[in-house]
Amino acid sequence: GWLLAGGITCAAAEEHDLVVTKYAPAQGTIAGCTQIFFRDRLEVVTTGRRLYFRDRPDAEFRESPVTRFDDAHAVVYAPRDRLFYAPDTGRHRLLTFR
Repeated sequence: GWLLAGGITCAAAEEHDLVVTKYAPAQGTIAGCTQIFFRDRLEVVTTGRRLYFRDRPDAEFRESPVTRFDDAHAVVYAPRDRLFYAPDTGRHRLLTFR
């Protein structure tokens, strides 16, 4: 079964009137998602070794050209310097990109 935020299962979510839907398409390449990041219309999904993104909700996710992650867990955007930051836990480094 699925495990939702706070350790709630799908069955328990339905008991509390929560609606559970699949976020990514069934035939997508997103496996092992660790974070979903939203900024305006941009959505970025981290999956450990890859980042996937789309610029509108009805578009397909595409693989990011930013590669070489050993264990990416998150992406954040800093408006002050207009950079994205992604920690690469497996290689003990922080990548920045635009």
